[in-house]
Amino acid sequence: MKLVISKRLIFFLIPVLALLSSILFALVQVQKLQGTLKWVKHTSNLIIRLESMTLNISESESLLFGFIMTKDDTFLKRYNETVESVNKDIENIEKSLSVNPVQIDNFKEIKKLVRKKLILQNEAIRFIKTEALTIEQTMLRFNLGRTYLEKIKKIKQVMEAEESTILDHKQNASNEDIKKTIYGVLFSFIASCIVGFYLFIFIIKDIANEKKIKDNLIEINENKNKFFSIISHDLKGPVSNILKLSELAVETKDQEELRKINEMIELSSRKVHVLLSDLLNWASIQMNSIKISPKSIRLNELVEENINVLSDMANNKNIKLLNETELSTIVWADYEMLSTVIRNLISNGIKFTDLNGYVKVTSKYQNGNIEIYVSDNGVGMPPEVKNKLFKKDITYSKAGTANEKGSGMGLKISKDFVEKNGGTISVESEEGRGTSFKIVFSNRN
Repeated sequence: MKLVISKRLIFFLIPVLALLSSILFALVQVQKLQGTLKWVKHTSNLIIRLESMTLNISESESLLFGFIMTKDDTFLKRYNETVESVNKDIENIEKSLSVNPVQIDNFKEIKKLVRKKLILQNEAIRFIKTEALTIEQTMLRFNLGRTYLEKIKKIKQVMEAEESTILDHKQNASNEDIKKTIYGVLFSFIASCIVGFYLFIFIIKDIANEKKIKDNLIEINENKNKFFSIISHDLKGPVSNILKLSELAVETKDQEELRKINEMIELSSRKVHVLLSDLLNWASIQMNSIKISPKSIRLNELVEENINVLSDMANNKNIKLLNETELSTIVWADYEMLSTVIRNLISNGIKFTDLNGYVKVTSKYQNGNIEIYVSDNGVGMPPEVKNKLFKKDITYSKAGTANEKGSGMGLKISKDFVEKNGGTISVESEEGRGTSFKIVFSNRN
């Protein structure tokens, strides 16, 4: 018996670990992409600051020329302000320099030339004020300062080229990471599904009762079809989207466009992540292997956390997400399970609510129980659909108001999670008037 249990545990751990590994791998690659975006921002800031410094030096030169020719103190005042801007630019550039020794040496040379030029310009001002030199002699020193500006511009161009080279290298590395993510997720997911399928077969062979064997074989076949249906339909979309976006990322050179593509890749990766999590939860429920760790939960904070997660989804349809739960409401349940239930119900409300609608979560104490409501003013549902929602032998899935697709597993998972925590879930709905899900837990506080 122990040997059988050990084998089952091993078979179960293989797909779970594979799924978790693929999710972790995808998240690591997303973090790398975010690192590239940070470098893009760093490079842009450095180039902007170098350009600002160069323009300010040129402006100081022009203002000095005006002072030499007119001896008007207005030019001198503006000149001093511009020199202060040059010094600030130098300070900002030094703070934003990378650890690249080449860039550090290049900027040291620029800084040295700037100091020499400013010394010449300040001497020219002093000579004009004291009339120690003629205007012609002062202009000779002024023109010498111009040669320093040309040298500064040349070194600035070298620094910009160096930054572009580093950035190109990081972009190429990011494109490779994107491909690795796609192949890694696909391989891990398919391998997990195959192992998971054989896991069900293995368990069925251990059942002694012939009738139970027959019933479980039918169920396993349905589960297999559901597995591969989700793989071929729900997973194909976001993964194909990631592949197309990665190909586009390889071709594009525009930094803003690359940033938008990376954001879309991250969004599609999160969709895959959510689907994989649902599949993992569904498989765990089928195996009755989920461990419950109940604790006191502040409902208002949990709801707010999930509203933040789903805000982008709601914003796409201009739907308001309202957290009207009592601040004092405490629920005794497994945090992750309850969070999954609330997230699934809010997501379901967004899916079946038209533009400019709302989804709200409320709570109250009633007859010694805690009641949680997730309501919307969406399209609602007829009685025949409502009666199918929580039936174990029926998987019901319908496109949302914006043609959103789903696996049909969310409400089943929610029902199982609520019941495993000692609660009940029900639904009230009227076609064209909206839907309200009600969760009831006993008050243990």
